Amino acid sequence: MSRRQRSISNRPSSRLWLKVLGVLAALLVLGIAGAFLGFKSWAMSYLRSEKFRKMVESNAGQDIRGRVEISPIRFEGGQFYSEGMTALGGPEAGFHSVKIDNVRGDFRLPSLWQVLFGDRKGFVDNVEVQRFDADFDDPRTEMSIPPKSKHRHSEVLNIAVRDTRLKWRGGGLVNLAVKMTPRENGWMFEGSGGRIDQLGIPSIEVTKIRAMYNEPAFFLQELVARHDGGEIIASGELRPQDKADLQFVVKGVNVTPFLPDDWRARLHGRLAGDVRYAFSTRDGDTTPGQISGTVRLEGGQIEALPVLAKIADFTKTDQFRRMRLDELSAEFQAQTNKITVSKFVMESKQLLAVRGAFTIINDQVDGTFDVGITTAPLQWLPGSQEHVFTVNRDGYAWTKMRITGPTSAVKEDLSSRLVAAAESAAIQKVGDTAKGVLENGVKKNVDTAVDAARKGVSGAVDLLFGK
Repeated sequence: MSRRQRSISNRPSSRLWLKVLGVLAALLVLGIAGAFLGFKSWAMSYLRSEKFRKMVESNAGQDIRGRVEISPIRFEGGQFYSEGMTALGGPEAGFHSVKIDNVRGDFRLPSLWQVLFGDRKGFVDNVEVQRFDADFDDPRTEMSIPPKSKHRHSEVLNIAVRDTRLKWRGGGLVNLAVKMTPRENGWMFEGSGGRIDQLGIPSIEVTKIRAMYNEPAFFLQELVARHDGGEIIASGELRPQDKADLQFVVKGVNVTPFLPDDWRARLHGRLAGDVRYAFSTRDGDTTPGQISGTVRLEGGQIEALPVLAKIADFTKTDQFRRMRLDELSAEFQAQTNKITVSKFVMESKQLLAVRGAFTIINDQVDGTFDVGITTAPLQWLPGSQEHVFTVNRDGYAWTKMRITGPTSAVKEDLSSRLVAAAESAAIQKVGDTAKGVLENGVKKNVDTAVDAARKGVSGAVDLLFGK
């Protein structure tokens, strides 16, 4: 057989193989498409099942160390929706309870190829939450939590919460809008708006917040809040089962609303300073937290203070009744039932200066101060410079003063010493006069006269000083 005849005889065989390959390719495509459709149908059926919801509840419970219940999840196209979820914190959780309302978002299933090669992770994106309500106040619930799962079946790309509400003892944060974005080994939180309500102080508006959660620590990078023209900037970190350490920078905050009721009409000005709050987060640790810092009052004014009113009466100087404060500053430490104030300085230049320290323990005040007054007003206080204000420096005449008693009725020892000095000076003057009369030979009942003079001077001093 010739070469040409052999070539012609082989052509049908080549065409047959091409047809076979074409059919196989088509079958492969159809098989892949069918498998994909079958996989997708199976996956959607699984996502809508009770088994899937229970798996999500279990994994979520392991992640947050608590018990989670999720409302039925509905899937439509590439979106999902649930009326919400509730969570109850276990002994190792950092919260008591959480309630989330109206959750919706986008989801993306893994491809068939990813599944075939062992990657079964889906993706959840653009999650929107209507409300996030967390309670950190009540004690956590005793429960058994399985070991934390090392396998993740989905990855969340971002979450937006329209209304975040956090509750703690005596207060809480409400109406904060937050966006949460995953980062390596944690989450980034960015928020704005909102309000902090705390028992005993006025509400504070939150301008913005930035924080990072890297398990197990929560880092507050910046929280900016404003009140009545002033600003408070907070930062710090919180480590569960260890400690929390928060720092605050205060700028120009109106001090009056933060004072006890009986001081709100007396002290005015803008508060500034640096404050630190540290406390233990270990279960069962009853060690009280400690607040410390340095504060100062800008543009201060003080009025209607009893001790200053008495000084005004004694010196016949009304400037003491309502005094401009050129400086008011102190360092402090506060724990349960105890406040320690040191390096206290209060000065109204060319009028009064007070320096010292005091403590408040179980509502009882005990303090010692150096009090300085310019010498001009002291001319109205007989004996004051000889017996009370005996040290002169820095343009003031100085004396010691101690304060004691409950915070609602503090007593000072300066007034009584001024009265005693005035009595002593007046009686001394009467005695000197009597002595002069005696020396001149006029001695008729002089002892009786001196005694009567003492009583008269005492009565006059009592009338003058309001005893």
